Order: sequence, then C-alpha cells, then structure tokens
Amino acid sequence: MADRLSLRYVESEQDIIELEKLAKKAHFDIGIHDRTLHWRYTPKTHVLMLDKETKEIVGYVTANYINYNIFMRAHVFIEKAYRTKHTLLDLTPIIDKTMMPKEPDANIAHNCNGITLKATIRPEIGYIISEKLLSYEGNIDHSNLRRFNKPIDGVTVRLLSGDGDLTQLLAYDKAMHNLADREAFMRQWCTNDGVHATTAIALSSSGVCVGFASLRRAINLIEPAYAESEAIGISLLSTVLLTLPENDIAQITYPASQGAVVAFCTAQGWSSCMTEHRVYNKRNIVLPWSKIFATHDFFLL
Repeated sequence: MADRLSLRYVESEQDIIELEKLAKKAHFDIGIHDRTLHWRYTPKTHVLMLDKETKEIVGYVTANYINYNIFMRAHVFIEKAYRTKHTLLDLTPIIDKTMMPKEPDANIAHNCNGITLKATIRPEIGYIISEKLLSYEGNIDHSNLRRFNKPIDGVTVRLLSGDGDLTQLLAYDKAMHNLADREAFMRQWCTNDGVHATTAIALSSSGVCVGFASLRRAINLIEPAYAESEAIGISLLSTVLLTLPENDIAQITYPASQGAVVAFCTAQGWSSCMTEHRVYNKRNIVLPWSKIFATHDFFLL
C-alpha cells in the first residue's frame, strides 16, 4: 500500500487546511490557527502523504524537534483506503531517513494509545514507558466551576492583561519548559484574544507569575496549564473554563499522577475519552509532573 503514496512537506496554509480536515476524522484536530503555529515553529516536521496518481492528500505525519537530541512524534493519520498494518511501518523509515533526520543518539518521544503501544513500541527492546496521560471531556457547568474558583491567600488569578503579564508568563514558562527554546512560539500561543485563545495567569503578591493556563478556543481544549500548587492550578482551570458558554463541551489532557485534576474532572461529571502513555526510546525524561495540570501535547509537558 505504501507504494501508492508519495511524500512532501506542508508548503502552504491551504495544506494546513487539508491536514486539519484529515485530523478531524481522527479527532486530532486542533484548529487552523494552532496548527499553523505548530507548522511555523517546525516546518520540516509536517509531512503530507499523497496518492501518487491523483495527488490527493490522504494522510499526514506531524512531529517536533524539541531540541537537538529530543524528537517528539506527534500525530499520524492515513485514510482507510490506503491503510494496512504495514503502511506506517513501511513509511516511517523513509520519513525518518529522508524528511525528518535525527541525531544518532536522539531520544524519540511518543504519546501512545494502547493500539500504538502494541503495534510499534512494545516490540522494540529498550523502550521506556513513562508517565500515563488521561484525557477527559464534559459539559461546562458554571455553578460547579465557581466552587473551584475561590480566592487564594497571596495569589491573584485572573485573565491575562497586557505586555507585563505576558512577560511574567514567558519567564515562568521558560523555567518550567527548559527543554526547548519556545519563547517566540508561546508569545503567539498565550494570547487572550477570546477568539483563538483565552489565557489566565496567577501572580504572587510581588507580581511574579506562579502559574498560567491557556484554553484553545477552536476545540475548547486547555493546553497547557502549569502552577506552583494544586490550589493555583485548579483555580486557573476553572478561570479559563468559566469563559465558555454554559453546556459547551471542553477537554483536558493531564498526568494521571495529578490527583487534583482527577478530582476536579470527577466533580464536573466529565468522563474519560482517551488514555495515553508517554514513551521514550532511549532514556526517561524527568519532567515536573506535580506542576503540570494540563499538558502541551506538542512539547512533551
């Protein structure tokens, strides 16, 4: 089946639109705006699969060079008519060698559901299955959310406002995510325009950022949310979710070890929609899971 396909990089925003149409079929869609930010950050890790004869786009692969020796495999989708259990196994070596080269000692990271684990990870000796990630979704209930939006001594939680807030947020993000240089990316990601994103920040009494959360408006997904304490983290989640209309459906992916978010989702009446594991091919990457209240799928944490 792989011999029916050709490969090329995403070249334009029209390609992004076509990629998102495919992503939506697998519930991997993130919105044109956010997908474009991903592509601009790392254009050589967005690859399209085309029917050799018709030139129709029938699949895609996305990934991210976190840094020179950490490579993140993100999403892959192939239309059913072109899909066999061998298609991806045949294409992956070609993509890795010719389109997404990596350092010989690069640590390859995956977010894997059970099917992917069985198909491509478990047969490989030495792979490390690390943190378990949970994805939940459910309806917005304002009265319930307000129960978790209580004042915190010495901390102000509110929506992002102005360049000063953004400067504080970026400094905090850099301390949290020291694996990648993503300041320019996060400057665009963490807007508070209410169209593409709604971002909340937590500030100490001295004005220092102690947490933030960003709600992606295209699919009502919180991505990411970091905080110095459980109380701050949950307050940030409720703050951004309260900007959504009553009964809208929202989503969140978070570390299974983060008990505060488990309790929060349970209290909201939300239900599990996916379970994944973070997997590495060479060595475990120790991340500050206790401070992660919603993961950023494209950047490991």
